[in-house]
Amino acid sequence: MSSISTDSVFSQVDELLLEEACADSSEAKSSPLRRARKLLEDAIVSAPENPDLHHALGICWYHEPEWSAEMRVSIERCFRTALQAEPGHKFATLYLGHFCFDERRYREALELFSQVDESYFNSIGQHWRVLKNRELVLCCRLHVRHSVGLADIEDLCRAFERADSIDVPVPTEIVQCLSGLRGDSRPELNEMIQRVLEMIRRIDFEGANSISDGLEALRQSVSKAPDGV
Repeated sequence: MSSISTDSVFSQVDELLLEEACADSSEAKSSPLRRARKLLEDAIVSAPENPDLHHALGICWYHEPEWSAEMRVSIERCFRTALQAEPGHKFATLYLGHFCFDERRYREALELFSQVDESYFNSIGQHWRVLKNRELVLCCRLHVRHSVGLADIEDLCRAFERADSIDVPVPTEIVQCLSGLRGDSRPELNEMIQRVLEMIRRIDFEGANSISDGLEALRQSVSKAPDGV
């Protein structure tokens, strides 16, 4: 496949992904994703070694509203095929990490997130991905019970607080992670929760829908703690 025709495929796929992002129902989201996958599958026939095509196909599976067992296989296969064609592929490494995290395969996710090239994403202006990756690394460490202290939480919270508002992602995963650890016996957990709640107040994300339930759970756990506030 020529570079021009490949560029055309990616342009059409980008438009379909935008259509999916703006859709308001599962079927409305799935329809453009199916069309995008057909474009990419046809392109891969002509350029089977193109890692970007395989990665993009993985993205079009990853964005499906609900995953079947077959979809899970397809997502992972696409990202791994991209990495086989181009070891160290920046986006395939990142998204395979996201997939493993979503599947609660935290040790695999941690290994992948630890390989993410922060300088690359900063160089292309995607500073929010660097913050999100740091958040996910810390969540993985908490899930697999690596040593995590209040200083680690402090470093993450300061990074969120110092970033420009346009570059700050919703800290969904750290909220969900800590809310799932409520009652855990690990040291400093209550202080960690309080620091994350303080960070969310400072970046003015208390009204974010994706973390509303988790925030309430964290607030309740702090209020019930012996030294709660």
